[in-house]
Amino acid sequence: MSIDIREQLGIKGRFHLQAFDANGELYDEVDEDNVILDVGLASLAAALLLPAAPYAAADPSNNAFYAIQIGDDGALATDPMVPKVVDPAVTTGMFHELGARVGGDPDFSSSAVVGTVPGLTNAVRCQQTFLETSYAAGDFLDATKQYLNEAMLFLGKDDDASAAWLPFAMRTFKSIPFGPADAVSVLIRWTFEFQRGTV
Repeated sequence: MSIDIREQLGIKGRFHLQAFDANGELYDEVDEDNVILDVGLASLAAALLLPAAPYAAADPSNNAFYAIQIGDDGALATDPMVPKVVDPAVTTGMFHELGARVGGDPDFSSSAVVGTVPGLTNAVRCQQTFLETSYAAGDFLDATKQYLNEAMLFLGKDDDASAAWLPFAMRTFKSIPFGPADAVSVLIRWTFEFQRGTV
């Protein structure tokens, strides 16, 4: 019998995305359970818990941080409203990133990233805003289909190069128009907690 470490640690999480139009009105919303990757458990240990590579050197000034990355290939090519399935056992990266990663607050314990959502207590919140004007047609997998439909949460240290960021969780969702002409801004909140699980 195998025991899922996610259950032992009591890891819970929510992925919440809000898309706003040019007038600031809510255009679309996604609020779903989080998908924590198997590789994300190792990422968590490396980034936050264990004095192992790549963080063997103890450096109090080198704070843990998060980054959220977005992409445009997280839905079926035949139906952009149907998200691809993320397999936590094998997924280690995005289907197609849009080429920009946004670093988060470098201190998980700061008031900027700690918060709660219904059903989660003592939760850590990772949050970033993305503007469609930051991306050109050439950034998309298909310039004629400028969508946003996948996101990934990374963990790392604040002096890491982006190549050293470690994937933790991923979410795919129905496609949201996200080309430069769509005038859409997107707020992504990733909230998760750790509780004592059962053995």
